[in-house]
Formats: sequence, structure tokens, C-alpha cells
Amino acid sequence: IVQVVMGLIAMILLVVGISLTSLKAKSEGKSDNPEFKKAMGILLLSTIGYVGYVVLGDIFGVSGTDALFFQSIGMAIGGLILSMNHNTSIKSTALNLIPGVIWGIGNLFMFYSQPKVGVATSFSLSQLLVIVSTLGGIFLLGEKKDRRQMIGIWSGIALIIIAAIILGNLK
Repeated sequence: IVQVVMGLIAMILLVVGISLTSLKAKSEGKSDNPEFKKAMGILLLSTIGYVGYVVLGDIFGVSGTDALFFQSIGMAIGGLILSMNHNTSIKSTALNLIPGVIWGIGNLFMFYSQPKVGVATSFSLSQLLVIVSTLGGIFLLGEKKDRRQMIGIWSGIALIIIAAIILGNLK
């Protein structure tokens, strides 16, 4: 029962930490505009896909490394579809490749570790990539954050790391 309680505590810390890394600035408006609703729909769809490609392989006994190539093709096609109507600069695209490659390496290790530590632990630990994407956005892409947001980001990162340590030590 101690393992279950510690796992739940770690998951709560993980969710709170991730939430803190995405605090809005006080100057940002409410999120009831149509663009926000559209973005939430895309986020929901991508979340289902992300959870699906981690869990479905385990359900059907396909190792993550065997499925990784086909998942990569699917993600590339999905990315192309989502970005078809957007004009982006080459510099922005190139800078986005850096955290993307780092994320991909982490994803590869997540699939590699699944047979050893299980889907739940490897998936939860993979959420440490939030740290990479958050800091990549700030330091590589120059996203501006106010003091309140930076406090939230660093507090969230601390909670995410604590959750990862707890999850990493569970049996």
C-alpha cells in the first residue's frame, strides 16, 4: 500500500508541477475565445494519440522499439497536417528542431525502458520532457515570461523532479 500511496503522491506532484510550468501572465485574457477551444480540441486529440501509442503497444505485445519507426512516420505526417496553413520562419523551425530532437531521444529511452520498469513508470518519467520543452522555449526561442510565470516554472520544475525521484524509486 505504501507503493500505491507514493505513486499517487508522485502523480499529483507531476500534474501540479506541469500546471505550474504553464501559468498565464496576468495580462493574458481569459481562455474563452474560439482559438483556445480549437487548441484544446487538438490537445485532447494529441493526448489520446500519445497515450494510445504508449499503451496499445503494451496491450498487443509489440515492443516500443519495434513500433517506433511507424510512430515516427505518423507523428511526422500529423505535424505536416497541423502546420500546413502556418507561415513559419526557417530560423524558428531550426530552433524548434533542437528541443524536438532532445524530446525524440527521451522518447526512445522511454520505449527502451518499458520492458524493464513498466509502462506506468516509463511514461511518467517521460514527462520530464516538459522541463526540456519549457526551458527550450524560454532560452532557445526567446519566449518572454514575467516574474510570476518564472516562479511558477522553477517551482513546477522542482515538483516534477521530486515526482521523478519518487517514481524512479518505486518497485
